[in-house]
Amino acid sequence: MRTRTWRLAVLGAAVAVAAASGIAYAAIPGSDGVIHGCVNPSGGVRLIDPGAGGSCSAGETSLNWNLAGAKGATGTQGPPGPAGDAGTAGSSGLERDVQQFNTDQNGDGTGEVDCSSGKRVLNGGFEPSSTQPLHAIASKPNEDGTGWIVTMTGGVGSFVVTAICATEGD
Repeated sequence: MRTRTWRLAVLGAAVAVAAASGIAYAAIPGSDGVIHGCVNPSGGVRLIDPGAGGSCSAGETSLNWNLAGAKGATGTQGPPGPAGDAGTAGSSGLERDVQQFNTDQNGDGTGEVDCSSGKRVLNGGFEPSSTQPLHAIASKPNEDGTGWIVTMTGGVGSFVVTAICATEGD
């Protein structure tokens, strides 16, 4: 009797391992996101994997459904959110200052346009106005940020320097 109980236990364990392997191998839902199943006449449902050869038995009805349904209708808009915090003060008192400068007899020249008192330079630039080609070596804010400085070379002529300035915010 003891040998028979031991054999039944081993056989039961082997069946359980085989069943678990089959379940782990099945791809439910399938790669297309569809879950396949069969409904028997008494209403019981079982899942199948057609990719692994699963199919409904005689008398069962095939039943398929998606893991994710179709997109639903857009909901109503929610209430407005609370007002945001006040931002920091921006620049004010915008001004554009322009001056013309000349190169020396060697074709070199530097021009600087300073902002009005209490203002900082935001941007600047230059425009050559010479019959000879002039090239900018530098076009940048001055050291303390209160003006725009341009250094030109290449020919005898003139150039215009522009500085865009504004009062700093708090």
